[in-house]
Amino acid sequence: MRLVFVRHGESEGNAEERLQGHADYGLTPTGRAQSQELRERFRNENLRPTHIYSSPLRRAAETVQIVTSIWPIQVTYWGELKEQDIGVFSGLTWDEISAKYPEVAQQFQMSRDWEIVDGAETLESLRDRGRHVLLALKALHTNDDAVLVFTHGGILQHMVAELMGTGRTWEISVHNTALFEFIL
Repeated sequence: MRLVFVRHGESEGNAEERLQGHADYGLTPTGRAQSQELRERFRNENLRPTHIYSSPLRRAAETVQIVTSIWPIQVTYWGELKEQDIGVFSGLTWDEISAKYPEVAQQFQMSRDWEIVDGAETLESLRDRGRHVLLALKALHTNDDAVLVFTHGGILQHMVAELMGTGRTWEISVHNTALFEFIL
């Protein structure tokens, strides 16, 4: 199976330097242009996906609508592909977090422990969700399939780590419309 992961285009939240989590932002004009460029790249590379999945959050859904307009394939929106739920930090800038939750913000900046953030999904839970997505994709598809998955930087890092067979997740910079391709 050919498996291609794509991070969404630049969102309004990205442009405003907000931690998004499940906050639902649309694409900026730059994000729409990035998505159009990715569509052209896929057209030039003659990519022919057999299945397309996307997070239902607007920034991913808008990206998938723009990129996949060249194929007559129905997109499956899948909640498991949503970004990490970051609880009360969702939709806030670091300045807003520091002002609204000063003690938690300070502890979080030192520990990076999501368990101290009210309502946040733990990294273990996120990693489990990423593993579940991969197991489901492997069960649903054959070696001849080309599967295109539109998602978010946080969950994407955990899926990549899982595919690499490592228990460690790095905080790699995943730019808007970045893609990761694997042959399974």
